[in-house]
Amino acid sequence: MTKYAAQIAFAVLLALLAGCASPTPSATDPLIAQMTSSARVAYDRGVYPQASRFYEQALRRARALDDAAEIARNAYNLAACKLILGQPSAARPLLAEALVEFERRRMDLQPVLLLDAKAALALGDTNECSQILDRAFARAKSDEPRAQIWALRGDIAVTAGDRAAAAAALQELEKLRAPRALAATHQLAGRVALMNETYGEAARRFSQASDEWKRDGQWREMATALAAAASAFEQSGDHRAAADAAYRAARSFAGQGDTVSALKAVDQGLAANSQANNAELQNALTALFNQLQSDVKASK
Repeated sequence: MTKYAAQIAFAVLLALLAGCASPTPSATDPLIAQMTSSARVAYDRGVYPQASRFYEQALRRARALDDAAEIARNAYNLAACKLILGQPSAARPLLAEALVEFERRRMDLQPVLLLDAKAALALGDTNECSQILDRAFARAKSDEPRAQIWALRGDIAVTAGDRAAAAAALQELEKLRAPRALAATHQLAGRVALMNETYGEAARRFSQASDEWKRDGQWREMATALAAAASAFEQSGDHRAAADAAYRAARSFAGQGDTVSALKAVDQGLAANSQANNAELQNALTALFNQLQSDVKASK
């Protein structure tokens, strides 16, 4: 499995960051409202470190005011940012705090449980992840949360190298009527295809996942799925498609301010294009590489 295929395992939960299941914004404290608004703007721009800082400030303020609703909301959203930034050990205490407040206010625990399951999986604790998912599944009242649960179960199976369990999870996922999980379905299908070494199918499904994330306005996930598609295209022998997908991923990462991921994708694209020999892509990749190098130097 490639690093990009593994990274997009995070994508299934990111729609939760919008706060669709979180408490409503504070109507009493203007500072919290301002901080959470700024956090959301940063998230929408894909600037997750900045979003994380604003959510952390809002959470600190909510704790000071003993505002249970805002503690729940901002602890949950901050944990989601920490997961995106690859910090699952920092996310779990925040989710424990959010869970207390969700329970206190008799709110639906599904979002917190699903995010906590993802954090446990990211830390390599598949047994705890499965236990959390069992608890979440018992509370699921519609196909949307069930789809997210099956997607995570599929991720567990892929991580364990269990082809049969991964295929079974994908089959269950495809049965559900969950429009918001369409990208996750393509994502898991791509990962299953990688396990089966059907690289052309993997590339196709990762490309479809990228299209769905784009429709949903989830730019980070779109770029990461593109990078996964590039890797699968390369393994299938389609170097031209690999170089193109990697360039698009790099361009998106760069636009989001993630220079490290952008440089990795550029390297991937340049390696693929060394076989494809496409002059236009070579020029575009080289120009982007030079710009990223200039940005790194300017930031020092």
